[in-house]
Amino acid sequence: MVLLDSSHPDQWTSTSVGQAQYQSFAHMYAVAPSLARLGVMRVMGIFQPDSGLPSPQNGELRASFAATKDWNAQSAEFLASLATDDQVRAMGSLGDLPLYVLTGTEHGTPPDQEELWQAWQKDLALLSTNSVQQVVTGADHADFWLDPETTQISVQAILHVLEAVRTGEQLKPYISIK
Repeated sequence: MVLLDSSHPDQWTSTSVGQAQYQSFAHMYAVAPSLARLGVMRVMGIFQPDSGLPSPQNGELRASFAATKDWNAQSAEFLASLATDDQVRAMGSLGDLPLYVLTGTEHGTPPDQEELWQAWQKDLALLSTNSVQQVVTGADHADFWLDPETTQISVQAILHVLEAVRTGEQLKPYISIK
């Protein structure tokens, strides 16, 4: 399993800031599908910065941002997150399942929230006795699938996990190019 700057099951419930963020996002996700049906998300997408992806893929990303179907799925996923987080907490350990946790350092949050995020990422790595956490300095959440350099780190993490599964060996850290 590879986690790319992944959410943590306690992020919405363990602090008053997290609880307020959850309420704000829940309100947004409750109305976003209706706004998409009215075309508001399509108009908002026009003003989104370019993703840096090649032209066809950038167009597809913009189209998905405007799609009601996409907003329905995102809304359902987010609004189920508290129940999903409860299930994750109840699951406990992953045993020795190969687990690679990639963590960014740039989330646009105050230092105390960033520090908490980093602690949660370390906590996620403790879910398996066969895990590696790699902090990618300067990366934000989306860089793991949008930024060419950071995407290479994501790919290498996936390949390392596949190799560990294939050989049965312990995961080894990957040295970052960033």
